[in-house]
Amino acid sequence: VNLGMHLLFESRNDGAGDGTRCLGLLPGRLESFHSCDCPSPNMGWHRLQPSRKHSLLSGLMPNERFYYIHREFIEPTPCTLATSTCWNTFSAVVADRNFMGVQFSPDKSGRAGSLVMQNFLRIVRRELPV
Repeated sequence: VNLGMHLLFESRNDGAGDGTRCLGLLPGRLESFHSCDCPSPNMGWHRLQPSRKHSLLSGLMPNERFYYIHREFIEPTPCTLATSTCWNTFSAVVADRNFMGVQFSPDKSGRAGSLVMQNFLRIVRRELPV
């Protein structure tokens, strides 16, 4: 199950007390799909709904679909660039300063996932603005 983007946030709700601390680079707390009575893990293809422009999303077609497999989610926050929906709406792409993360599996998301990875590499090489 993917954890990359999750680690960027403050903590995860483990159901007991304050939860588990994460890196705290982005504001937000991970919630389990179990906490909202949703099937877990969330697996499958879901559409991406961009909420603001960013170079990481450059070249994507409207309503592009990506492959997800995850048990936890982040509700939309000020750093959310795009959301997706499966029982509830959650952050699918986030960015703040030079921190970026995606909820989906780009390597399993075909052409669209490849484009996001290429955009990330171009941002890191400073070929695209953040």
